[in-house]
Amino acid sequence: MTGFLLALIHRWNLPQFLYNWQTLFAGSLALVAAWLTLRAARRKERQDVEAMRKSLAVEIRRLVDILRQTREGFIAAVQSARAPLVSDVVKQTSRGVPIVYPATADRVGLLGDVAPDVVGFYANLKDVEFAGRMTNAIYLAPDQGDQGDQGDQGPYVPLTDLPGLIDLIEKAHQSAPPLLSQLNSQERRPWWRRLVG
Repeated sequence: MTGFLLALIHRWNLPQFLYNWQTLFAGSLALVAAWLTLRAARRKERQDVEAMRKSLAVEIRRLVDILRQTREGFIAAVQSARAPLVSDVVKQTSRGVPIVYPATADRVGLLGDVAPDVVGFYANLKDVEFAGRMTNAIYLAPDQGDQGDQGDQGPYVPLTDLPGLIDLIEKAHQSAPPLLSQLNSQERRPWWRRLVG
């Protein structure tokens, strides 16, 4: 009987057969492990993008509120014919300091189609801040002939310059609602995509 079993093992080449199955099993486990790792990485990336979307939306809402207040203050100044101080204009145009965007700017491309709108909003915000700093440079420069009306507290910005600032603020303000609706929409993926990762 032992001779028969030895002949059968030799004929089937049982050691090679077991070795091949062991390799196939180990390879299958490696593929499953790689798939699970890839799926976890994709899930983490989606969670990071979703967190970035929500954070940017909160920050943009805050900045839009600041822009609205600034615009209303400038409109009130024009309507009441009271020129604001240069220092007040600089303060008002530089109040909206982004925090989330500078920290996530290198990953904003992961937002997909929303990315150009996000960059555009923050560029408009930077334009408003730059216009305020230029107002400061123009009306506080000692070598400028026209320094605006000089008051007790310093030079005033002429009322004729405020509509340009108001237009810049309005441009930034108007770009926010469609952007916020895009940032708040969540991507629905088909069941088979969720299964794959």
